Amino acid sequence: QYPNNALLNIDGVKDRDAAKYYLGKTVLFAYRVKKTKDATTGETKSLRIIRGKITRAHGNAGVVRARFVHNLPPHAFGSVCRVMLYPQRS
Repeated sequence: QYPNNALLNIDGVKDRDAAKYYLGKTVLFAYRVKKTKDATTGETKSLRIIRGKITRAHGNAGVVRARFVHNLPPHAFGSVCRVMLYPQRS
């Protein structure tokens, strides 16, 4: 597995056809850090987000593959990601 790709098991998705709905949707991995000061605004933030996108299905059991903009940290594997239901395909 590559560090900027991850396999995601979405709740309620049991087969490949149900996983097709999520293709192209945005995925967020949020994690907490010690409070750091933002360079542009000067405010303190303790939450960082790595953005990704669901690219394709993986197998027939409803697992999907997501590609993230930055590499995922090692503690991200096996943890919870948020799947946003946008962008909508018409």
